[in-house]
Amino acid sequence: MRTPFEGFESAVCSGVPLAAMTSFGLGGPAEHFIQPRSLEQAAGLASCCRDCGIPFRVLGGGTNILVSDRGLSGAAFTLSKMTHISRSGSRVICEAGAPLPRLVRRAEHWGLSGLEHLAGIPGTVGGAVATNASGKYGSITSPLRSVTTLDRHGSVHRRTPDKLGLGYHRSELRGEVVLRAEFDLTEKDPVEIAETRMSVLKEKTQTQPLAALSAGCIFKNPDGCAAGELIDLAGLKGERVGRAVVSDRHANFIINEGGATTCDVRALIDTIKERVRKAFGINLELEIELWN
Repeated sequence: MRTPFEGFESAVCSGVPLAAMTSFGLGGPAEHFIQPRSLEQAAGLASCCRDCGIPFRVLGGGTNILVSDRGLSGAAFTLSKMTHISRSGSRVICEAGAPLPRLVRRAEHWGLSGLEHLAGIPGTVGGAVATNASGKYGSITSPLRSVTTLDRHGSVHRRTPDKLGLGYHRSELRGEVVLRAEFDLTEKDPVEIAETRMSVLKEKTQTQPLAALSAGCIFKNPDGCAAGELIDLAGLKGERVGRAVVSDRHANFIINEGGATTCDVRALIDTIKERVRKAFGINLELEIELWN
């Protein structure tokens, strides 16, 4: 009997639980779990999905998603086996499955500056590029030179930053798989780079529950204000549904205290949106993705 992924069976599993692969620790199984080891395999598997009408979502580090308790129909596509990082002078070439913190530390080791302001941001390089990950001191696309992507037809493209449709925590690449990113960095004393990275990380550790089960910031900041501050002013710190609770440290974080369900988190999100809307007339927009 033929399978949808004939010739690629070693890169595909069925019914893989996604909870262990998300920073929330939540979510049911993926109908198909696709894990290519090379660009060629990735292109072939995307073509299989296209030919068989199988929808897929891209799973980076699982840090900004909330997966349904019932799981995911179709496929979860991950590049966790594609993590190579190399350099050519001050240019760094990184496969998209590499963890972003690893890239930050590798650049520091090489004495290359431009990524240290991203310290404390979890997830993969591909996910960070696709969502235009940023912090208080800058975004990942500032030193970005080019991105290699795979579309849903199995075709590979190379794009420059001006072709990515970049905006606040978004790009126009969510329908494509980021395969590789290239960064132009600046030579600098590794000690100075380390000092900056540690300073950024210390600040985040003091103000965010980085060690907790969460998906990071739940809502985007509205124009002119911080979502966390609005949630705090609405009296929602410590608000809970089941085992999901609004963080006392940073109100834009929802924590899974252990044993929470996706339904708990969804209900808490709805409560937060309604209370902030009533208090301030502001409709909060989600920063995380909902995988239904």
